[in-house]
Amino acid sequence: MMNDARLSGSPAWTGFWERWGSLLGCLVLAAGTLAVYWPVAGFEFVNFDDPFYVTDNAQVRAGISRAGLKWALGASAAANWHPVTWMSHMVDCQVHGLKAGGHHTTSLLLHVANSWLLFALLLGLTGKRGQSFVVAALFAWHPLHVESVAWVAERKDVLSTCLGLLTLLAYAKYVEKSEGGRKNAECRIQQHATCNTLHALCYPPPAFYYLLALVLFALGLMSKPMLVTWPFVMLLLDYWPLRRIQLNTQHSTLKTLYRLALEKGLFVALAALSCGATLWAQNRFGAIVAIKGLPATQRIANAVLSYYRYIGKTLWPTHLAVFYPYGHPHLTGMILLAGAALAAFSAVALWLRKFPYVAVGWFWYAGTLVPVIGLVQVGEQAMADRYFYIPSIGLFIAGVFGLGELAGRFRHGAAGLRVITGLALAGCLGATQRQVGYWRNSEALYRHAIAVTHGNFPAYNNLGTALEAQGKREEAIRCYTEAVRWRPGYADAHCNLGNAYAALKRRGEALEEYEKALRADPKLARAHYHLANQLLADGQAADAAGHYQTALALKPDYAEAHYQLAVALLARDEVAEASRHYREAVRLKPDWLEALNNLSWLLATQPDARFRDGKQAVELAARAVALTRTNDAKLLDTLGAALAETGRFPEAADAARSAARLAQASGAAQLGREIEAHRQCYERGQPFREPSAPGPKASR
Repeated sequence: MMNDARLSGSPAWTGFWERWGSLLGCLVLAAGTLAVYWPVAGFEFVNFDDPFYVTDNAQVRAGISRAGLKWALGASAAANWHPVTWMSHMVDCQVHGLKAGGHHTTSLLLHVANSWLLFALLLGLTGKRGQSFVVAALFAWHPLHVESVAWVAERKDVLSTCLGLLTLLAYAKYVEKSEGGRKNAECRIQQHATCNTLHALCYPPPAFYYLLALVLFALGLMSKPMLVTWPFVMLLLDYWPLRRIQLNTQHSTLKTLYRLALEKGLFVALAALSCGATLWAQNRFGAIVAIKGLPATQRIANAVLSYYRYIGKTLWPTHLAVFYPYGHPHLTGMILLAGAALAAFSAVALWLRKFPYVAVGWFWYAGTLVPVIGLVQVGEQAMADRYFYIPSIGLFIAGVFGLGELAGRFRHGAAGLRVITGLALAGCLGATQRQVGYWRNSEALYRHAIAVTHGNFPAYNNLGTALEAQGKREEAIRCYTEAVRWRPGYADAHCNLGNAYAALKRRGEALEEYEKALRADPKLARAHYHLANQLLADGQAADAAGHYQTALALKPDYAEAHYQLAVALLARDEVAEASRHYREAVRLKPDWLEALNNLSWLLATQPDARFRDGKQAVELAARAVALTRTNDAKLLDTLGAALAETGRFPEAADAARSAARLAQASGAAQLGREIEAHRQCYERGQPFREPSAPGPKASR
């Protein structure tokens, strides 16, 4: 954190540092980052947003396809429009399937790349290798960034930042080419031998780099709209270190400012389009909290306090959590004083013209936080570590370059600052390593969040879900109950509590919780779905069908609701509609065994010829049998029925014979007898027909 000249103890060291310093810096950045984050390669998905983005998303799980790309460009799922992010998850599924380690590794490598890009950007613009390295190291190793790296669903953070930094590098190159080099910059890129070589090889005109920056910016916005502040960041870089704006000279005129602002016009237009798309997606998904729920005064108060809380967690990163409950602060005198202090900090930053990096760093931090500070409240969190991924760069620039300047004014300042810097980076590595460990699985993540926060209702709810997946249902019920205690009317927790009661056959309590969930949020599709399941189990097929249809109206790609609605419709002998919904379930989840089995059985065994299709029944049943490697008696039985429908009776009898043996071996005597009856039909040259309206084959 000092001028590079002061690093030299000998001419030999100076030569080595000039030639290899950048490469050495990149190696250290990568080594440190991989060392503390590498455990994520063995981590699981967590049950907070990862299902939306990967594990429960049929489009993403299918990998790269033309249909998937079309869906990504039009999707507003997860309350955002970010097709590039969707595509990155699709690529991961194509390569790694649902092995969480591969997805985690991709995010980690993007984080390493971001630290390199930040190092390259600052070094190229300022020529100060030491300070640039420390800023990049703080960015790479600070524990506040663990959430963005270790959470698969936050791929959008690391991906958009990568594209954003590439945008700034292209923009810097555009400025260099268009203005004949940085005459007023503190250090020219041409001073570096490596850059001289690259410069000699780069022939494109300035317009090429401008268009490249635009394309990269558009891709970045399509990864996460956090980059809407990038035109403002470009203006900051125009002030320092590009020195295109000089506030203390006669050259700083309105004409100059107008020209530079006009230069950013296309970037502003793209940012405006991104804002519009984001607001559309978030309104459609219901992510924007209602004004009556969070009045403007409370949102403003929380925003002011959050600026200080982020700074505090930067200096002392403890009690970090995946969710920070909203405290509903009010505009008291203290809040007004805090707001005045923020304005004062901004004024002082502008006043310190001799130290322009202070203003650039402060306004980078303050400006890039605006989209996520809570003035337009998205979600119910008061703040989030992931929101600090980009804004932190500003604080690191102001702090590192400012302390470097200050240390140079004292006799032993440089030596002292080296010690402080080393201790700070070592502390970050240790704290990050510890924080990474909390992301190993859902249970560890939420237990930690509950331990370091107060009244964390989403953490209790998600911990309950994780425990229930482990079969710890009674403990899960206690977590759900705690969630609704802290947040009465918490629809998700009521729905989960209803599911837990239903699994324990506590029907009355389950129905009560589903009704509470729907009173709190009538648009909660999963509450309609689970209530319908309970009604169907109670024999109320008509009422169940109504709730399934409501769930599908709210969430058309709800495969499970299509499937269960088909079951309910079959119970009412509505075969055509049941067939349609089974087909939708199979389309949405092509490898879902129950859906494949039931649709194939319907197409093969219906008494009414209008609903039969033997060829398709064989295709569906064969796919299901292949997925289970012919070790499921019911699926083999269905394949036999489908083969018989196409007149292939010897093959049908063989399939039934194998199915009967599997049923007997598994102790399913009744199933074995049913399959034997089917085999006898095939041996007589007759297909099997359901004697009446069929129930779900998979539940026999």
